Amino acid sequence: MEPREPLVAPLALAGLSAVTALSFARVFTGTSFLAPALAAALLPHAVGLLSRRARWPVAANALLSILSLFLVAAWTVGHQTLVYGIPTMATMQRIRPDLQGGWLLFRTAVAPVRPTDGALLLGVIALWAVAQVADELAFRMQRALTALIPSLTLFAIVAAIGTSDHRVALTVAYAAVALVYLLVVNWAGVLDRATGGADQPAQGPPLGSNAASARGARRDLRAGALIGALAIGLGTVAGAFVPGASGAALVKYNGISSRGRGAGDVTVSNPIVGFGDKLRTPIPVEVFTVRSKEPLYWRLAGLDQFNGNQWTFADTQSPASEGLPTAAPGSTTVRQEYNVTGLSGFLVPAGFTPVKTSLGGAVVAPRTLTIVARETLSGSRYTIDSQVPHAPTRAEKAATGVPASDPKIRDDLALPSDFPASVRRTAHEITDGQGNAWDKAQALENYFTGGAFTYDLQPALDDSSRAIAEFLRDKRGFCQQFAAAFAAMARSVGIPARVAVGFTYGTLIGPNTYQVTSQQLHAWPEVWLSGLGWTAFEPTPKGDEPGQTPNSPGAQTGQAPVGTQAPVTTAATGGSAAPATTAAAPTTLAPEPSDGSTPAWVWAVAAIPVALAVGAAGFAMAVTLAKRRRERRRRAGPDPGDAVAGAWAEAVDRLEESGRVVRPDLTPLELAGEATTREPEDLSAPLRVLAESYTVVSCSPRRPGAELATRAWGAVDDLGRYLDGSVGPATRWRHRLDPRTIWRRRTRPGS
Repeated sequence: MEPREPLVAPLALAGLSAVTALSFARVFTGTSFLAPALAAALLPHAVGLLSRRARWPVAANALLSILSLFLVAAWTVGHQTLVYGIPTMATMQRIRPDLQGGWLLFRTAVAPVRPTDGALLLGVIALWAVAQVADELAFRMQRALTALIPSLTLFAIVAAIGTSDHRVALTVAYAAVALVYLLVVNWAGVLDRATGGADQPAQGPPLGSNAASARGARRDLRAGALIGALAIGLGTVAGAFVPGASGAALVKYNGISSRGRGAGDVTVSNPIVGFGDKLRTPIPVEVFTVRSKEPLYWRLAGLDQFNGNQWTFADTQSPASEGLPTAAPGSTTVRQEYNVTGLSGFLVPAGFTPVKTSLGGAVVAPRTLTIVARETLSGSRYTIDSQVPHAPTRAEKAATGVPASDPKIRDDLALPSDFPASVRRTAHEITDGQGNAWDKAQALENYFTGGAFTYDLQPALDDSSRAIAEFLRDKRGFCQQFAAAFAAMARSVGIPARVAVGFTYGTLIGPNTYQVTSQQLHAWPEVWLSGLGWTAFEPTPKGDEPGQTPNSPGAQTGQAPVGTQAPVTTAATGGSAAPATTAAAPTTLAPEPSDGSTPAWVWAVAAIPVALAVGAAGFAMAVTLAKRRRERRRRAGPDPGDAVAGAWAEAVDRLEESGRVVRPDLTPLELAGEATTREPEDLSAPLRVLAESYTVVSCSPRRPGAELATRAWGAVDDLGRYLDGSVGPATRWRHRLDPRTIWRRRTRPGS
């Protein structure tokens, strides 16, 4: 009768999965994530233990585990749709948009984030997959050490993208539980079991034998060191792709945090990075609601530096109480009350021009009036007072022909030396003959909105000089290209310009209350006009696509484009998916490419399989070369006796790699005799030849001849051909890449 698997081994592995689930405290705020995370991490181990005790087939175990995942997912994101705790069709319909919202949050949010339904669903799936794979490796495939890799990989990824909260405690806890797991599986004999198939009875030395324990401990240390090195390398690679890992921050907030002085910098990444990916996300996700008596463009940042690759900003900062301007006498001021639901990051939405904020500890970049919060905005409420522009008079427009006198404003005329001449030429063709800066800017706007350009989210363009030239040639793009091209062309004809990033008005859902979603993410240009200051224009054609200003009849007018007032949708949306950020490409979950040509998150995700593939290839090469060197050394023994002893050691290694247990307490002849009764003749015959040859070498006082060594190695070749031919290609390569016979220190001659 097969002995039962010791209960302590799966419990130790479940402990590793539980610590991995707890590590999500570095990604999520609060503790509401704990129940679903722990359930997803522990259920695969419970199902695996039950199926092994009941001797269920692997397929039944897999189906039951997948069912448990579905139930946890349903209870996590669709509990309102359950009927007596049972999922319904409405639950299925709820999971898909929540999963998309969670993926959007993963791509764009900065940790820590609020555990929205979508974010929790992604975490639940990751934890379930890690636990399921680890359990299969440890107890079905008998790869107890390899079973550490899934949880260690996820733990390293969470460490790379999460905050530093609980770092020491969680790392110590994981290391301690991993050590307990290694000791437990060694004591339970999991490391010494045969690997001939799932649920096969263990063979070989007694579980508590000293020899087995010593060999297992040495294997634990060496394999553990290899796994640890792999995890450290993976974390290093993943960390290198985390934005902010290299280069200076766009904005460094040196303030007093909730933990006191010296808390370090808040790094704010460029909000225009990955713009197209965010707009192409099919499910609208609420980012905030705002109460305001006027619909405004909810501006996040002004990008005033153009290096030929992308628009960005770098500015000194002042406390908001000192850096914000004072409202001009007689001007119109609008108060906005924000409730941030799914916008993570530090850039603060505000109507332009902000003059006051209730956010304590916020700083402002004086040149661009970009407000940076002290802590991530997710879940916060605050107010902003903004001075809104008035419609300029004819005289004010005519006076805009006066050049900028402020040297700082003249910096907003800078263009790279290799700026395309074709773009300059087109800009002059459009604006030459206009009498003042206002008319030039209006002419540029009319050029883009006159019907020759098509709004299209599909072109994979960024805001570089090259992309601007392509955009003017193909006349297809989305708001990022319209804004970037307008601003660069305005600079080329002598008008200071920059790119603003934020959100359009949103949807009116109540009295003076607007719901803003991911599909209202927008970019527009601002130009400096003498007597009027920074003035927004709208070159993007109106429409109902993501990133466009809606064109609905009877809509209200708003602040943003002075030249062409834009309407706002008045019908409430029919619900929203789980909140997730879309406003920025923050520094902890998406790398910032220098030219924006490839979505940043692609590199972070691609780094993981690349690192694993490189590590696996290096590991396979090292094992293969080590075994070949070992065999050559054994064949080339200094005398025939050493060559025969090497042949016997090689045969023993081949047998153990195939999953057969070679008992060290038996002599070679006894092993060969046992093989005769248990193994086919094709295996037992060469083993008898080897045992007899080795016995002659060990017991005969005469020096053996070379023909005995040749006969012994011929038997090794026969044995190898049988072992290779009796299994499939996958199993054969698994045997060849098994490193345990390299690490093991033998006492047999020739080893």
